[in-house]
Amino acid sequence: MNRIILIAFVLLSFLIRIPILSAELDSLEYNKLYLDSLKIKISSYELNHQYTELIPIYIQLIDYYNEINDNRKLHETRYSLAECYYNLGFYNYAVSLLEYCQVYFRQTSAGLQYVKAVHLLIFTNIAMGNKDMANYFITQCEIEKPDKNDPLAAIEHSLLDVILDVKKTNGSKKSTLLKIIQYAKRYKYDIIAQRAYSEVGILLQRENQNEKAITAFQQSLSFAESLNLLLAKNQLYFNIYECLSAKKEYQNAITALLNYTKTKDTIFITRSNETLNKLISKHDQKSHREEGIEFAKDKRLFELKTRRANFTLYGLLFGIGAILIGGYFIIYFYQHKIEANEIISEQKEQINGQKIKELENKFKLQNMNSMLSGQELERDRIAKDLHDSLGGLLSTIKIRFDHMYNSSQISSKEKGEYDEIHKLVDYACSEVRSIAHDLKPGTLEEAGLKESIGDLLNRYNKGSNIDITYQHYGFEENQDIDKEISIQVYRIIQELVHNSIKHGKPKDILVQLTLQESQLEIIVEDNGKGFDPKLVSKGMGLGNIHSRVSYLEGEIHIDSDEKSGTSSLIIIPVKHVKI
Repeated sequence: MNRIILIAFVLLSFLIRIPILSAELDSLEYNKLYLDSLKIKISSYELNHQYTELIPIYIQLIDYYNEINDNRKLHETRYSLAECYYNLGFYNYAVSLLEYCQVYFRQTSAGLQYVKAVHLLIFTNIAMGNKDMANYFITQCEIEKPDKNDPLAAIEHSLLDVILDVKKTNGSKKSTLLKIIQYAKRYKYDIIAQRAYSEVGILLQRENQNEKAITAFQQSLSFAESLNLLLAKNQLYFNIYECLSAKKEYQNAITALLNYTKTKDTIFITRSNETLNKLISKHDQKSHREEGIEFAKDKRLFELKTRRANFTLYGLLFGIGAILIGGYFIIYFYQHKIEANEIISEQKEQINGQKIKELENKFKLQNMNSMLSGQELERDRIAKDLHDSLGGLLSTIKIRFDHMYNSSQISSKEKGEYDEIHKLVDYACSEVRSIAHDLKPGTLEEAGLKESIGDLLNRYNKGSNIDITYQHYGFEENQDIDKEISIQVYRIIQELVHNSIKHGKPKDILVQLTLQESQLEIIVEDNGKGFDPKLVSKGMGLGNIHSRVSYLEGEIHIDSDEKSGTSSLIIIPVKHVKI
């Protein structure tokens, strides 16, 4: 009996299910036929670029895909609808759709679709005058590397780079645009070719190459007409009118202006279509409403999940917080102690470092003082030996030679030999005196630095064909600087002038001393053959100069050029002025 009841129940269920299955099959068949009819219409309208006729069909498709939850096809159709809006100048509606598309394609890792959506979003923002948004989106797009997704995407991205990059020169932009046009023509990317020709025309128009600009605009216009791009045609007619007016071809300019006006009227009629505007507005409101509903659902779900998680989280956080606070105080006091020890240690190291540096500097100064003092003592000893010993010997030889010359009867031939020897003895005596004077300038102690430098330069003037100019400022009567500083300054100038004569071979040398309240300024300039201070190693000459300046706690600056000569500036602090 139970089996009979069970069999009867199964048969009854089957009989009830048959009409339901039949109705579902009929519905699927109807949906397929409906979808196919829409696709046929789309193919026909796309072939003829009938954008106003495409809009209602795309809206129907969007509603259909939304009902069956096919998000991929829904957003692909939204992109196609955005293209129609862009071509007809409904930029705000296009931006709204494209923002949905680019977010969805990025989340689903649909690289090519994402790049295409962002590119159209950039073109739309450029048309609206929003260059900042266009630059933002092109930066986002470059992260996806459009050249790896599709050749068309890569060439389209290059075109956008040319349009937005203000740093590129017009020549570079035109070269890139010509390559884009060649590629677009080869692969029949008419929309790219139209935009590229338009940009070439704009660049030529800016350069006042109006004839070439008209040719480029006309090429773009032919593509715009074949694609039924009313807004592009309108702008191109106006650009051609401006170029013809600039060329003073007023008859042709009027024709272009009439075409511009006619196209503008067509655009106005299209945009004023009441049925089309209502349909677009209704769809846009519906889309925003659906997005708002989805957002509200997601928000409520998120709030419920958050509340559930919060109860567990609060208890966990309380326990963790108590542990962290306790640990924080322990670590804080320990860290504070370590930091205090480190600060004390660093201060001790700094103090020790300063002491060591001071000792090193003191030791260097003592060594330098000993060296310079030793040099001066040795110079003094050699000068005395030359003057007292060799100088006295040469003087005795000269006196005895003069006595022999005067007391002897010599022939005229022997007299010439005697005169030559007499000159050599005089020259030897003069050289000994000059060397002794260089080693120990007597005028430095007697007349001071200013006069001793003048005496030194006079001797150089007599012994060479170089014109040496000596200038001094700030040395008042009976005023001079400390003896120790004077000796070092004398040696520095002596070395600089000697180096100039020996290596520079100049025609003129300028030596200038300027004594101020707290410093002595020394300038030595020549117009000879200069050198590169970085390449020339510090030999005995330059080394001694730098050592003496450093010993006097001064500064030295050497500026030299092979063509213009050498200029040396030395500034020495004057601690003691003797009146």
